[in-house]
Amino acid sequence: MEKQIYQDVVPEEREATLRQNAYEVKHSFPYRRHFSEDEVAEFNKDFVKDSVKLNNLASEYSAEISRMKKELKEKETLLMRTLNIIDRGYEDTEGTVYLFDDQEKGRMYVYDEKGELVDDRMLLPGERQLSIMRKVV
Repeated sequence: MEKQIYQDVVPEEREATLRQNAYEVKHSFPYRRHFSEDEVAEFNKDFVKDSVKLNNLASEYSAEISRMKKELKEKETLLMRTLNIIDRGYEDTEGTVYLFDDQEKGRMYVYDEKGELVDDRMLLPGERQLSIMRKVV
C-alpha cells in the first residue's frame, strides 16, 4: 500500500475522489496523524510564543493580585479606624500641641493646632519649678 494516494488530484477534489473510490467511509474514526518536521518546527515556534505570552499573563496576574491585596488592606484599615472611632468616640493621634500651665490650680492644659483642649493633667514637679524660675527671671 502506498503512503499517499491521489496526490495528482487537486486538493479541492481529493476528498471527493477518496469518497468515490473508498470501500467504506467512517466518520469520527480515531487515528494517529503524523506531522512533518516543518509542521513540528511551526508548533515549536507557536509553543515558544505562547509560553512567553503565558509568562507575561502570569506576571500581570501576580501584579494585579498584589495591587488588589494592597487596596483591600487599605480599605480594611480605613474601616477598622472608622469602627474604632464609632466604638470609642475618639482617636489616638500625634501632632503639635501647646501646653498651658495653671500654677494656682496645679494643672497643665494641652491644646491642639485648632485651639481645642485635648488633655489636662496635674503639673509635674519639674513644671512647678520651671514656673518659679520664670517669675524670678
